[in-house]
Amino acid sequence: MPTQLARAARALRRRRAGVLGLLVVLAGCGDDAASGRVDLQPPVAVAPTVALTASRDAAAVGEPVQLSWHADHADDCFASGGWEGRKPLSGRESVSLTVAGEQVFTLTCATARFQTSDSVTLRGLPAPGLEFTLSAARVLVGESATLQWVSTDADECLASGDAEWTGVRAPSGQMSLAATLGLRAFMLQCRGPGGQVARSVTLEGLPAPTLVLAISASQIELGQSAQLTWNSTSVAGCVASDGWSGPRAASGQERLHPSVLGEHRYTLSCDALLPGRAIERRVELQVTDPLAQARALFEQRQQLREAAGLGDGS
Repeated sequence: MPTQLARAARALRRRRAGVLGLLVVLAGCGDDAASGRVDLQPPVAVAPTVALTASRDAAAVGEPVQLSWHADHADDCFASGGWEGRKPLSGRESVSLTVAGEQVFTLTCATARFQTSDSVTLRGLPAPGLEFTLSAARVLVGESATLQWVSTDADECLASGDAEWTGVRAPSGQMSLAATLGLRAFMLQCRGPGGQVARSVTLEGLPAPTLVLAISASQIELGQSAQLTWNSTSVAGCVASDGWSGPRAASGQERLHPSVLGEHRYTLSCDALLPGRAIERRVELQVTDPLAQARALFEQRQQLREAAGLGDGS
């Protein structure tokens, strides 16, 4: 019995000591602690930070540029401007400039209370343009064609190909080319900040046509004949007209038997190998009456006799 009483006394003393200790703590905490109220302070909200960078600040239109970014204290990130969509808190992405000029790429990262944005401005460089033309692609030897070029957004142009067309050229200009026999190639490459462009043209020199048309006599008597002879080179075909007609070979000969007195014309036209171009030759033949001279002489003598009063001398 005494042992149980001792245990109960020790337990009572421990409870009293705990209560006294709690009172001391509450007393040190002030009135709020004494009244049983304890304020729990929320954590301080921090605005997100974001850094967006580009691998370069200018590129040719269509060429890729790499964007890199990193965000802290953010829940989500969203792209706008030159790109779009939801993005991870950090990463890399390749973008292309779609137009010449400046484009802004923005990344906005946010929490429930704050948001922060960062942007980069990229400049799209226009690709150079080039018009490179010949006034004619095919010309006859001895004639000329004009080579003309106009470039845009280019700093320099380099000519190559034909021996007459080499070296540095102005961004725009023209040049006269004398045609020689055969095919010649002309190339031009122009460079600018936005890249390079190349064009080429060809000039074909065709042999000039030749045509000789001759007649064996320029005058014959009625009933006689004359011979036409012709020869041509570098032609596509020949056609006769005037005193004769119809297609003719490039070379040949033909016997003429005119049946009418007077002047006769014979024309031969041959087309060059170049469409729309032709060469033409013409000869003339006088057909006379074989009795005309004798008749004229007789009439002259008759007039003289009449004038002398000799009467008809027939």
